[in-house]
Amino acid sequence: MHFTAAKWVVRIRSNPLTGSFLFPAVSCSSACKRYIFLHRCVLLTWLLRDCFIVLGVAIADVLYGKYNPSGKLAVTMYPPDFVNQVGLNDMSVTTPPGRTHMYYTGEAEYTFGTGLSYSTIALEMASAAPSTVDVISGSTELEYSVNLHHVAGPPGKQTVLAFWKPRNPNTPPGQVPLKQKMFGYANAFLTEGEVTTLRFTLNTDKLAVANVDGHKIVEAGAEYDIVFTDGNGLEVSAALRTSGDGARTVEEYPMA
Repeated sequence: MHFTAAKWVVRIRSNPLTGSFLFPAVSCSSACKRYIFLHRCVLLTWLLRDCFIVLGVAIADVLYGKYNPSGKLAVTMYPPDFVNQVGLNDMSVTTPPGRTHMYYTGEAEYTFGTGLSYSTIALEMASAAPSTVDVISGSTELEYSVNLHHVAGPPGKQTVLAFWKPRNPNTPPGQVPLKQKMFGYANAFLTEGEVTTLRFTLNTDKLAVANVDGHKIVEAGAEYDIVFTDGNGLEVSAALRTSGDGARTVEEYPMA
C-alpha cells in the first residue's frame, strides 16, 4: 500500500466511540484509508469487548452483594398505556393523567426517587421548623433535620429526598393538581448501627406556584406536608401552614 502521502490525525475525545475516532481525518490513497478504517474497527471492537466485560462484572458485583447500590431513579417510568393517554403534541404537564412526579396521577411502573439497597434503614424527624410561617412579609429559611439510622445490612450510601406537598392545591378545571415538588436531598455513607443527622433548608419562596397569568405567587392560608423519604415508601413528615394576608408575587412573568 502507498503511505507516502499519508497524513492523518486521530482525535480521541472524552468518548472514544466518537465519529472522529472511527473515521479519522486522513489524506492518503484509498487503500491507505481502507487500512486505517479496518484497524479502527478492530480497535473499536476490542474497546466494546472490554466495556461489556466491565459491565458484566459490575452487574455481578451488585447481584452477589459485593457492591451495595445507592442510586435513585431520576425520572418517572410510565406504564405502556401512557402513550395512548396523552396526545403526542400535548406538551402540558398538567393534562390528565399528568406528567413527571409533580403531576402524574396514574400508577407508575417505577416512581421518581426509587432506588434499591441491601441495607435496612430507619428515618426519624430530629427537628422541624415552626408549623406556621408568614410568607407575605418576605421569604423565610425553614430548617429541618432528619436522623438517618443504618439498622442492618452491609455498609453503603443512603440518600434522603425532601419534598413539599400541598394539601389543597389550586387546580384549573380540566387539569390535574400539583402533587409535590422536590426542594433538596442529602446522603451519607453509613455502616451497620451508625446514625447520622441530615439537614435540609426550605426557602418559603420555593413554595410559589404559577397563577393563571404566569406569575409565581405564595399565598397565605396554604397547608403543606414537608416530607422526607428514601424513595421506597419509608418517610417522615412535618406540617406547615402559611400565614399573612392575601398573596405575594415572588416572580413576575415575563421576567424583566
